[in-house]
Amino acid sequence: MKLSVGSWSFHSTFERGDIDIFGYLESMRFRYNLETADIWNGMIESLETGYIERLKNALQDRELTLVNLAIDGADVWDDDEVVREKKHQYALEYLRVAETLGAKTVRIDMGPEFSEISEQQFDFIANRYREYAEIGYNSGFKVGPQNHKGPAMVPATNMEVYKAVNHPGYGVLLDLERWVKDTDNGDEMFAEIAMHVHFHTPTIVNRLDEKTALLTRSNYQGYLSVEYRLGGNEYDEVAWELETLKRAWKRQLSVSASLR
Repeated sequence: MKLSVGSWSFHSTFERGDIDIFGYLESMRFRYNLETADIWNGMIESLETGYIERLKNALQDRELTLVNLAIDGADVWDDDEVVREKKHQYALEYLRVAETLGAKTVRIDMGPEFSEISEQQFDFIANRYREYAEIGYNSGFKVGPQNHKGPAMVPATNMEVYKAVNHPGYGVLLDLERWVKDTDNGDEMFAEIAMHVHFHTPTIVNRLDEKTALLTRSNYQGYLSVEYRLGGNEYDEVAWELETLKRAWKRQLSVSASLR
């Protein structure tokens, strides 16, 4: 079963100094019996070659596939041209890291904090993502935004960018029910084309069967990742959410099989 747990789920434990990226990998393999990792770069302490090689070896030693690398600090757009270029160089550095670690998908945000963007911003964002998508495609992974901030949270805008980029190396990380408008429509629009999917606590508690049914109906082929965001008791809460998601997904697969 294609399940994973976003390392952001342990952000409170990480901030206390009680877990690091290697402890997270150990937990994925031996606490939760997974074969996947979904890494938030806030846990990556260095981009030096030696550290990244150590991280690569840790993934390989535990036979873990990096299904997503979520990059903060590399937003495509910034109003300050100098800052924008610095973020671009940071993104390029992390795309090289993604290749080294064998990532399947990479999340890089669009950038603006506001939901409306100008034609200039739209063109720049689409062109930059096309550049990243080409890099990803040549390295075996997809690159794209997550609908958790700015214009990416507007389904129509997110889809317009998707169509404008028009590249097999581009994708969208679908954050279920994380839209500023047209919530259900947004999930429907992206279920078929999502490169990766995140489930959060409200969806798992209130609408899990509905959303897993949507994904199976849409023939979604990627990974399903738990991203617990509430903080506190993170190990146990993640275990409960992961098991709940696993049971729901099995139910939907069974229903789908019976309808064939």
